[in-house]
Amino acid sequence: MTSKHATIVIVYENFLYGGTSTHLINLLNSTYFKNLEVIIITNNNNQSIKNIKKNCKNINFIFFNSLNVMFLKHKILKGFFFLLKPLLFMISIAQFYILLRKVRYKSLLANCGGYGDFRSEIAAVFSSRLLGIKKNYLLIHHSYRSPKLWRSVVKVFDFFVLKFLKKIIFVSHATKKTVLKNSGLKPTPKKIVVIHNGVLIKNENKKIKKIFKNNNNILKIGMLSRIEKYKGQEDLLKSLLFLDNKYKRKVKIFIIGNGEKKYISRMKTFIHQQKLNKFIVFKKYLNEESKTIVKNFDILVSLTRDFEGFGYSLVEAMAHSVPVITTNVGGTKEVLNKNNANIVKPYDPRGVSLMIIDYLQNTRKWKKKAKLASIFIKKKFNSEIMSKKYAKIIISST
Repeated sequence: MTSKHATIVIVYENFLYGGTSTHLINLLNSTYFKNLEVIIITNNNNQSIKNIKKNCKNINFIFFNSLNVMFLKHKILKGFFFLLKPLLFMISIAQFYILLRKVRYKSLLANCGGYGDFRSEIAAVFSSRLLGIKKNYLLIHHSYRSPKLWRSVVKVFDFFVLKFLKKIIFVSHATKKTVLKNSGLKPTPKKIVVIHNGVLIKNENKKIKKIFKNNNNILKIGMLSRIEKYKGQEDLLKSLLFLDNKYKRKVKIFIIGNGEKKYISRMKTFIHQQKLNKFIVFKKYLNEESKTIVKNFDILVSLTRDFEGFGYSLVEAMAHSVPVITTNVGGTKEVLNKNNANIVKPYDPRGVSLMIIDYLQNTRKWKKKAKLASIFIKKKFNSEIMSKKYAKIIISST
């Protein structure tokens, strides 16, 4: 087989479209990266690849079957999988060694959603170093995820992988703090860099594409994220219970994202019991850019309960002058303040309801704050600023 050529190989194990996908699209479309030879090595069941292919041109892909993440339903099979994880990780190092030796490349970026456990991106770092590549970089988006088993073994691997890395990149100081505190990664300060995510800014005068059939007099409130307990979708649904009918009938909530069927089913049962069906719409997936989706909302809501690495949909909404209601947890504290966002405490549906009422009563005030937020985000958190920092670290050293 003829070797492929690349300036950068990006190893990216993922399953659903989210912030890591948006980040990758924004990075690859920036001035500093769009003309580079890039190869993305990713798992066959990565649902975000369609969006990446659609938005990023001239990118080559290599696919693999993941040995480190398996979705098994049978409890006995799950048990065997957890017992075999160290062995499977060692086999995945051999798997990536075979894949990478067919590629001629200068540097490797291991793009991790969240760090911890046995990861395919980390196996690729081992393989790349075994092939003699010294310019290996680790990018971590989210908090440390403690392994359910083999924690001590994972920390031993952390010690070795640190030897194979040139730099560790974090998307926020909050992410850096949780990973360095809980993992076996103990790098020197020179080996660490924080590069906040950036939003792709284009001069667009096109009319906003309408993707929801809805009365213009109805307040469209949206959440755009994976549907999980810690993301706080329940708190938005419960906020309707605190609204008088005169406000409630002016509201429509859109919950957009995928999640575990049992959890979504429980939420829908609650909605039915509380007779809230006509106020709430669930959408599993929309084949639209996230910026198009958020621009269709009057308010974007992000109610993460404990930790957010950065909050891409939130910052995209702010960039496009869409008012936001949000908790301020994790990395969002490095972006948000009372002057550019409308902040509530985690687990506070009543506080959310008061925000909704305030918007209905003071819409002009909310839109003015949203315009100020847009100016702030475009100036401080755009993708060109972000990619310039990546280029200085990765490209300049290649």
